[in-house]
Amino acid sequence: MKYSFKYLIPIRICKLVMLLVVIPEAVHAQPQTCSVSDLSCLDNSHVQACKVGEKAIESCLSWLNLLQELIGDNPLVTELHIVKGFAHYSLYERLRHSDSELSGMHKDLAKNAFYTAHTIDEASVQAMRGLSNTSETIDDVMLWNNRIMKVDPSDNIAARTISSLIIQEKGQQGYIDAANLLAKNYSIMEDGSAKWALAERIVDYLEHSTEERQLERFRQQVADDAAVNQIYSVRNEDVIENTDMVLTMVSTSCNASIMTILSDDYCVAGVQEVLKTQGVTEMSWEVAHLDRFLFSVNSLILFMPSENLNSSGVEFELEEWINSLIDQGTETGSLYQMYQYLVRDEPQRALTASLRAVELEPERGDYQLMAGKWLLQQGQIELGIDYLEKAKQYLPSTRHQGIDRQIQDALGQL
Repeated sequence: MKYSFKYLIPIRICKLVMLLVVIPEAVHAQPQTCSVSDLSCLDNSHVQACKVGEKAIESCLSWLNLLQELIGDNPLVTELHIVKGFAHYSLYERLRHSDSELSGMHKDLAKNAFYTAHTIDEASVQAMRGLSNTSETIDDVMLWNNRIMKVDPSDNIAARTISSLIIQEKGQQGYIDAANLLAKNYSIMEDGSAKWALAERIVDYLEHSTEERQLERFRQQVADDAAVNQIYSVRNEDVIENTDMVLTMVSTSCNASIMTILSDDYCVAGVQEVLKTQGVTEMSWEVAHLDRFLFSVNSLILFMPSENLNSSGVEFELEEWINSLIDQGTETGSLYQMYQYLVRDEPQRALTASLRAVELEPERGDYQLMAGKWLLQQGQIELGIDYLEKAKQYLPSTRHQGIDRQIQDALGQL
């Protein structure tokens, strides 16, 4: 069963191409030495082994063989049955679009493993989540997710699943009920990106419900929770001396969901305050701090309408700030990747910045890709193709088809 959710944030493709941060493709996980006294090998690697790459099925079956050996000696260890269940479920998902008769078998095996885990530990959220995933009816999905909520009222996944089912069942009236359910979940969640994403969904539901007064109250609650008003006080001595606190404030205000709910003014204000204060204080800008700040700036550039970004003047301030850092000897790939975007109207400067980003971090496929595009734009076709080919070595295979099209178009210009 699939659930579809509506997201409000627009994707600006041209900006995304120039600034995209790529998560490296997962490496095939291999079975590790594992024992019931040390289950550290049972981490997310088994999930990746079952989902990524051409050898996913082979890797997943290797994991299942290892798990079966462990279960044979330790039949009452809940975690082993849960991992086994998700391994079978991953195989089911991978095979269900094919004609393989093994698809249904793996789903049944997954369900049996989750039932066994639930029998051993009735409070296991992961076991109940697995039973929800393998349920055949909406009633069963609702049953298991309600049980999860009783064990852990803050469980975000269960709350979202239930809210979606409520809307499917009740239509327009379901939006307010779903929003109220998620609002309870939101109120007990820890601050973080998941909380702001949930807030965005609640706003979406309240807008559908036409409950304007409740919508405004919730927006105010989010504003208070995000503490975005503190961004305007970032020069406060107690704050500015704590780099982590400053960056937390900025990253919160530049979270995509926060910008959607409250506007991007808070993000702009936070970024500008940091740019103003960084040069006149003794803030400790280590590489990790710099990359964290630039990640927030990426969010601002990606999601803020271009006309608003231009009128804010933040791009000009960023360019001056980066020039100042470079003059002081601070160089990172992410810094030059940002710089090439800021000077995109001057192709030669953008190319120079891109090539420097590649020189500093040659294993970043997105940097190789951008350098290749600038080279092609300036007529250096063969060299540009070389960079595109190098980019494929470091980028996920899902992006290779698009790069191959660019290479074919470039070859046509030779």
